[in-house]
Amino acid sequence: MSILTTLGGGSGIDTAQLVSDLVAAQRAGADALLQSRQEKVDARISTLSQIKSALSSFSTALNALVSSGSLGRQTVSSDSATVAASASGTGEPTNISTTIEVQQLAQRQTVASAPVADRNAPVGEGTLTISFGTVTGAFPTPGGFSPNGKSVTITIGPDNNSLVGLQQAINASDSGLTASIIQDSGGARLVIKGETGAAQGFTIDGSAGLEAFEFGPGASGMTWSTQAANAVIVADGVTVERTTNSVSDLVPGVKLDLLRTNTGAPLTVTSDYDQQTLKDSVGNYVAAYNELMAMFAEATQPGINGAVAGPLAGDSTMRDLKRMLGGLTSKTLLAGDGPKSLAEIGIKTNRDGTLSIDDARLSAAVAQHPGRVHDMFVPGQTSSSPLLEVASAIGAIKTGSYEVTNVVAATASTAVGSSVPTAFDTPVVIDASNKSFTATVDGRTSLTIYLPEGSYASGDALASAFQAAINSDPVLASFGVGVTAGWDGSAFTFTSKSLGMASAVTLGGLDGTLAAVLGLDAMTSTAGTNASGTIAGQAAFGSGNVLTASYTSAAKGLAISVFGNVTSATITVRDTISGMLADIEKQLTSTSGAFTTASARLSAEAKRIAEEQEALDLRSDALKERLVKQFTAMERAVSAFKATQSYMQQQIDMWTNAEN
Repeated sequence: MSILTTLGGGSGIDTAQLVSDLVAAQRAGADALLQSRQEKVDARISTLSQIKSALSSFSTALNALVSSGSLGRQTVSSDSATVAASASGTGEPTNISTTIEVQQLAQRQTVASAPVADRNAPVGEGTLTISFGTVTGAFPTPGGFSPNGKSVTITIGPDNNSLVGLQQAINASDSGLTASIIQDSGGARLVIKGETGAAQGFTIDGSAGLEAFEFGPGASGMTWSTQAANAVIVADGVTVERTTNSVSDLVPGVKLDLLRTNTGAPLTVTSDYDQQTLKDSVGNYVAAYNELMAMFAEATQPGINGAVAGPLAGDSTMRDLKRMLGGLTSKTLLAGDGPKSLAEIGIKTNRDGTLSIDDARLSAAVAQHPGRVHDMFVPGQTSSSPLLEVASAIGAIKTGSYEVTNVVAATASTAVGSSVPTAFDTPVVIDASNKSFTATVDGRTSLTIYLPEGSYASGDALASAFQAAINSDPVLASFGVGVTAGWDGSAFTFTSKSLGMASAVTLGGLDGTLAAVLGLDAMTSTAGTNASGTIAGQAAFGSGNVLTASYTSAAKGLAISVFGNVTSATITVRDTISGMLADIEKQLTSTSGAFTTASARLSAEAKRIAEEQEALDLRSDALKERLVKQFTAMERAVSAFKATQSYMQQQIDMWTNAEN
């Protein structure tokens, strides 16, 4: 058969499919290689991210356990129905054993009115002046009253002229009083309660029309139902009083809630570590660690003996991480006598990198050295001086010991009046003409302040009135500033409650005559000073009573609350497993850390694969273009052959017809 017959009406070839198949065949090997590399990179990136996340979760879980306080000393009352004991503040109680006898609970003064038939019926209009202080006398008959300078006046008018109106007005006075209405067989009674503490009693003076609600020596209005009283506690044989039934300043680190008396039957408040909790926590640590190791083993499994290689087999980052974690058991965490490392409390490292527990050794450690087991896991910051307290958050300071020297405590600003030793030879009368003034404390200026009207026979009584009036001002209270006022027998002193250079006290607007009598017309002010000293050999920055280490010192981040002058002390920040894990995580994720560099390396590999894929695509496009040109030329040649074939066929047909 001739070639012209074979070609027929064209090439008969699907050149587009042929070009596509040729290009695909040409790039098939390279595509498979690039895809394999991409899958491996994706797997490595994903696994590395999972490992990083798992390490972070392990560290976070350990920190959560540490911060929960469950590993610390637990405070226990031998009679929790009488005194409930719990840890107070941010620290944990020391090893304590204190006997507690509650001889008297703190009480609120309570007074009750005579019953009225209708709680909404008018009861009278006018004012009720409630003065606070200590009410004395043979209960239930008040015989004397010592005011503390605090008072409140309540106005009763047409809108609140009823027992209900009185109740609402008293509750809205922000005086610390609580009013309620009790219904009994005789009718409705107004009951008023003060705050706990002997000095939180009160008297009530009513204007004409409100005499039924008066209370105090000589008054016949309201009935004295309960006498204000302090809590009386015998702690380790020492009798003390407190104004409330919630006491946090008696046993260091412990809050005591007094619930009932136990005179003659003292109870014991103790604090110690719970051995089983310590053992369980160590077991939980080992279990979590081994889960992490299992993930590592799967990710780094070598591809030998028919096993499929893990995504991170042979990865240097994983080798570094396993080496760091493997060193935790033998790392010396504590100085001094007793166990110093995890290995010494019974945590062993197995050949495969997992951990196991020697139960007998761990039991002995938590029984004989519970505090040291605790300290291996729980960060701690201690001061060798009781006058210095670490104010920095746990973890803010690098572990180590830091010397603190030449510490001078902060002082508060004071304003002292001139000497007037005869000012109270006759009582000083405060009335509407001279009771108002203003105070500026630590840069905050009060509203107009009013001293309680009355006759003051001593400087101490008037100083208490000044202090209560200033500290009750809503503007000053909103900023948390206030003063301590005193009388030394010849002069008044006003001292800011704040410490440091920012503290300041001035009085203004006092009546001129009264100011001259009291020596307050020419006051002398002394500026407060900030705490000062050196930390880790460098001058520290003082703000109030807080000293902060220089940013350039080894103790960067250390802040100390100063409560007195100290020549020399040592601040110790101990190393712990949780701290070391945090350091490992920080080291691995730092700018030059193994996780960071590995991620960068894998990202660069992914970028190279993408670039090679792009180059392969360009080469394939060029091949396709070349093949298309070649097959197009072939089609043109075939078309030319067809034309020749047609012409020759016509000629042959003509020759054949002519012969016939």
